[in-house]
Amino acid sequence: MHVTVNSAISGRELAVAVDHRGEGHELAYVGVEPHFSYLVIESSDEDWSVTVEEPALTGGGGAK
Repeated sequence: MHVTVNSAISGRELAVAVDHRGEGHELAYVGVEPHFSYLVIESSDEDWSVTVEEPALTGGGGAK
């Protein structure tokens, strides 16, 4: 299974999230600059699931 995070603007690859062969599992944390993006998932004859979560922003900022 090969998963990349790609730019929704240019289509270029921003990061490799998973590169795993065979059975098993993998947990990956991927950080990219704020960007509209999508995942490209390449897999053959495997069952898989993917969860994408955005981090919660903390600290100052926010509306006043």
